[in-house]
Amino acid sequence: MNKSMEPKVNNNEGDTFVSEYKIGHTTYTVELHFNFDRDETLDDVIRRLMLKDSGAA
Repeated sequence: MNKSMEPKVNNNEGDTFVSEYKIGHTTYTVELHFNFDRDETLDDVIRRLMLKDSGAA
């Protein structure tokens, strides 16, 4: 399986970041949005997402 995990596009407009990744014959466009006014840390977000994904939350 051919994996190219280097971002092809990285637009920095405000607090939105866009990257494209090609894995095999499929190109994935990933948009990241940040809210710097939140009280939640990145660790809190990752922990919450992991708990939600595992069904524990």
